[in-house]
Amino acid sequence: MPSWLGQLRRAVERLERETTQFELSGLRACSTLPVAFCQGLRGLVKLCPHAPWYNQSIGVEKHKRRQLEKWRTSQLEIDRQLYCEQKLAVNYLNRESKRAYYNQVVQACGSDAKRLFSIANQLLNRKQPSPLPSHTCSKSLADHFSKFFVTKIDSIQRNLCPDISDRPLQTPSVLEFFELTTSEEIVSLIRNTQSNTCELDPVLTKLLKECAHSFVPMITEIVNMSLHSREVPDVCKLAHIHPPLKKSTLDRESLQNYRPVSNLSYLSKLLEQIVFF
Repeated sequence: MPSWLGQLRRAVERLERETTQFELSGLRACSTLPVAFCQGLRGLVKLCPHAPWYNQSIGVEKHKRRQLEKWRTSQLEIDRQLYCEQKLAVNYLNRESKRAYYNQVVQACGSDAKRLFSIANQLLNRKQPSPLPSHTCSKSLADHFSKFFVTKIDSIQRNLCPDISDRPLQTPSVLEFFELTTSEEIVSLIRNTQSNTCELDPVLTKLLKECAHSFVPMITEIVNMSLHSREVPDVCKLAHIHPPLKKSTLDRESLQNYRPVSNLSYLSKLLEQIVFF
């Protein structure tokens, strides 16, 4: 064996021993790092919201894109081109998945224009400003609206001419009692109604639908008691009043430009549907 080859082998072995000792000393230093240094560190973790259109195929392609980021260290043109092509592929999958998701959401709206406009505002990042008049106290503003609407209703009632003429009954039938409902009918109504929740509801409508088997017996009993006594519970007579502007171009400071919209509780809506349908 040539002498230079033996010298090279000994140099390589010495380098390996020194490297091993350096790694071990680095590990020992890292073991004391949390006590000496990491206690003063502070971090901010940003939680990104889950995108409803995100799927497994996008995750696989994004993983491939991260692997191709090696071009930053290799500085090879071929690696950079592969990374750019994969980035375009990931962007294309994101766009197509997002388009397919919102197409399905829009089609599911059907004839519900309110929900359709809500989705459009969400996509366009439109934030609706408060349509209420300028105020410093919410309670005093609510009292002003209440007095104004009550006065307006009283004025309309006074201007109505009561019809006191004697008219024959349109039908000889007389409604003497209401037919009681069943649990099956309540379940059918709950499944077919929207998941809108009013501020007066003690439970979210979505949660009520998911746990319908637990709530249906109680709801059926309450509705049947109301039908049997021919009285509406006082709780079901309450409504959450929201005063929107009649037109967005009207003066926001004038109470005459607002109209009262009442949101009933979910139980009130169920009772109404059972009586009229």
